[in-house]
Amino acid sequence: MPQYRFEYQTSEFKNILVALDAGQIDIAAHQYETNPERTAKYLFGEESYTTFVTYPVVLANNTEIKTLDDLQGKTVLLSTGDNANYYVEEYNEEHADNPILTEVLDSPNYEVISEGLKKGRWDATFRTKRDVDTINREYGNGEDFIKTLDTPLQTSSTYWVYAKDNTELQQTVDAALRELKESGRLAEISIEVLGGDYTESE
Repeated sequence: MPQYRFEYQTSEFKNILVALDAGQIDIAAHQYETNPERTAKYLFGEESYTTFVTYPVVLANNTEIKTLDDLQGKTVLLSTGDNANYYVEEYNEEHADNPILTEVLDSPNYEVISEGLKKGRWDATFRTKRDVDTINREYGNGEDFIKTLDTPLQTSSTYWVYAKDNTELQQTVDAALRELKESGRLAEISIEVLGGDYTESE
């Protein structure tokens, strides 16, 4: 895309869409999944760039929690702005007599998640398999101390986000992403950076 010059900025998750609202950035990138609240306010790309399959995550030695239903009455960690919140809320509405208990933190890092699960602050959380691989590698002392359950909470894809009227940039980036996917280069980048091909559904 020679007509554009890109400058990359980093920010806390909670500030990214605020910066987009203020016109300080043109593209918001943080593995955003679509949801009704976001699509009403923002323009999403039509080409995804990664999958986002979220699983319930528990300690590896936990033999009692095998399904989402086993989390009823248990406490799980959720992250502010995570789509997992929507699915847990929906589940709790359907199981109001015995809901999943939640604690919501603002963008907890891997160390916080690791320590909270180890010390029993939470019985579970919701993460992707690549998150779990990273947490085990960095905080497992050579062991896989957490695991995903077999059935995902939800499966979706992630997209870049634009201001509602920025269709020209969105369409141009979508076309470039499409070329990267068709050529296999996006998968190569995923393997190089993330350690696996997370550009296709698991």
